[in-house]
Amino acid sequence: MKHIILTLLAFAFLLGSVHALQITSYNVEPSPVLPGQTFTLYAYVYNETPLAAKDVQFQLVLGKNSQDTSFPYSIEPTDSLIRNLGTIPAFTTVQVQYQIQVDPSASDGVYPVQLLADSGFGGGGKLDAPIQILSRTPVLTLVQSSPSFALVGQTLSLELTLKNTGSSPAYDIIISLDEDRTVTSTGAVVERSIVPLGASASFVGELLIGDTKTITIPVSISPTATSKAYFVPVTIDYYDSNRSAYSSTDYLGLKVSGEPELNAYPSDSVPLPSPGKASRVSIDIFNTGLGPAKFVTASVQSDIFQSNQSDYFIGTIESDDFDTIVMDTIVSPSASPGMHPVSVTIHYKNEYGDAQSFTKNVDVRVYSSSEASNGGNGDSSLLPLIMVLLLAVGLVWWFRFRKKGNGKGK
Repeated sequence: MKHIILTLLAFAFLLGSVHALQITSYNVEPSPVLPGQTFTLYAYVYNETPLAAKDVQFQLVLGKNSQDTSFPYSIEPTDSLIRNLGTIPAFTTVQVQYQIQVDPSASDGVYPVQLLADSGFGGGGKLDAPIQILSRTPVLTLVQSSPSFALVGQTLSLELTLKNTGSSPAYDIIISLDEDRTVTSTGAVVERSIVPLGASASFVGELLIGDTKTITIPVSISPTATSKAYFVPVTIDYYDSNRSAYSSTDYLGLKVSGEPELNAYPSDSVPLPSPGKASRVSIDIFNTGLGPAKFVTASVQSDIFQSNQSDYFIGTIESDDFDTIVMDTIVSPSASPGMHPVSVTIHYKNEYGDAQSFTKNVDVRVYSSSEASNGGNGDSSLLPLIMVLLLAVGLVWWFRFRKKGNGKGK
């Protein structure tokens, strides 16, 4: 009997010293964890022997990632990595809990910790616990804007479309255009060419993961704006569900152009055009637009005004300016007095090199030979008749009224 008892005691001692404690599992809440977040680690220690495990200690080893560092984990200074669990009865599981902080600068990845359990018998357990760190943050991106073209001096509404490409909803979103002017190092104020009208910001309450939202901001293009492509800064401020603030700046592209507007009008003709005669006919080309017209050419066609030259190169016509083409013509002998159309086709380019053209019929008057010789004041053949009529009227007045007055005086 004594031998049996000693054998059982020896067997129990072996059970207590080898694999007496096992760390069976662990879990993390929440999972995955976020950079800058504090999470809870639960570990479960099981006494798999028929004997009670006394003086049990549990230890958390941070940073078991093949480097001698605890990054990215830490615990409160008042906390301890070692827990005294006391006695764990036979075939009993005990839960251990830690509050662990994640460094805000931690990158996404798996960062393991090590869990150790030991008792006074010397039998203990060990478990490597990988923990995943994954950023869950909203990311707002400007994915579309319209229009992409505006005229100098124009007022328009910019439509901006935002998308949440992150892994968390965004809240209290403010979309604003950058300030409308800057101050140089010398103190000079430089006004922006694109200025918001009214409020320069728009508010969106919430944008869920993957959702888009279109907002509108009215703007004005300065009349003095230079024709070019502008990058307009758009600032986006928002919060995540933990009220952490985020801010980003995107840019929209806007092509601004001061478009030329050309028109043609008849000018002087010297001498006045008449059938079969030579005349220098002038046509003025006006630019009433806000931008210069470049590489201007004119093509002229007419059945009445015959000329050896039909194409004319003008060059650049600035805004609020004009130029003149002069045609050396001979008026067709069969031309009748009156207005006759001259077809004028103008080709030109804006400051971006976009080709434009228009065709207009410009009415030029043909005078009769007598009108032309009289400077366009009518037919000179009527002048002698008019003079005779005036003389007759004068003689009638003289003899009728003047003679009567003289007779009464006697």
